[in-house]
Order: sequence, then structure tokens, then C-alpha cells
Amino acid sequence: AAERWIRHAMRHAVKSFYFELDLPDRRRRRGDNEETQTPVMALDELPSSAKLEAMYLYLSHATVRLPATVVFASLTDLTLEGLQVAGDDVVLLARLASAACCPVLHKLHMGFITLVGEQKLVLDAGELTELSLADVDGMGSLELTTPSLRVLRIDGCKELESLAASAT
Repeated sequence: AAERWIRHAMRHAVKSFYFELDLPDRRRRRGDNEETQTPVMALDELPSSAKLEAMYLYLSHATVRLPATVVFASLTDLTLEGLQVAGDDVVLLARLASAACCPVLHKLHMGFITLVGEQKLVLDAGELTELSLADVDGMGSLELTTPSLRVLRIDGCKELESLAASAT
């Protein structure tokens, strides 16, 4: 139902959207081992929005399939927390901060995100002035092309081994 709520908000052209999903811990015992089951949330068919200015999504560590073509023409503030991004969707995660998706994005916060595998996150965001990354697991390297960036916060990204930044 969470996917439907998010799509409903986008279709109804809200200016601000705050969505927090708090799922119970889903653990299953197999013999002596305990496995965590993470739900899959399909946001790959999320509709574009011309009016959305601020969005906050906390998705209770669900595995998320991200959209490839969505456009948020007026989004200036984006917070993504508590989600897992699998394999090739890391490119789509980076696209959310790009001019192709969010041409006027100024603030981006990503926290408590898991990138499956040792991933390279490439952010090319011309209007981004503030970037905050907290506890992004699996991010081996970060490449930034953000000429307007004024504030960069990185905290708890344990696997981060290299950072490349370009302000041109």
C-alpha cells in the first residue's frame, strides 16, 4: 500500500510530501541462523511532478526499485532515509539528484541507506548547494560534480575509500 500512497501524492500534485514507513522487524530463524527479510518497494513507475518542492521518504529499510525517467521540475529539498538500493539502481539513485530529474534541487540528504555491493556513487547536480550523507553503507567511492555545492557532510560512511569533487 505504501507504493500506492506515494504515487497518489505525486498524481495529486502536492507541494510537500512527508512519508515515513515503520515496518516491524522481519526476522526469520533457520536453524541456528537468523535472516532478515526486507520487503521490496517498487517506485520504478513513480509519476513526475511539476509542483513538488520538498519530499521526505523513510522506507523502513525496504529494498527499493527506483524510477528511470521521473522528473520533479520544482523539487528543491529531498531526503531519502532507511532504504536499500540493489545493484544497477545505484545509477538511478544518483539520477534523483541530477538535473535530468531534479533541475532545481538545492538540498539532498541521504541517510541509513544500504548500497548492495561495493558501489561507486556518482552525483552530477549543478544546482545542489547542500549534500548530507549519513550512514550510507556499501558506498566505496563518491564522485561529485556539483559547482554550486557549499555544504558537504559525510558521517558514518565506513566503506568510503575515495572522494572526488569537481566544482566546474
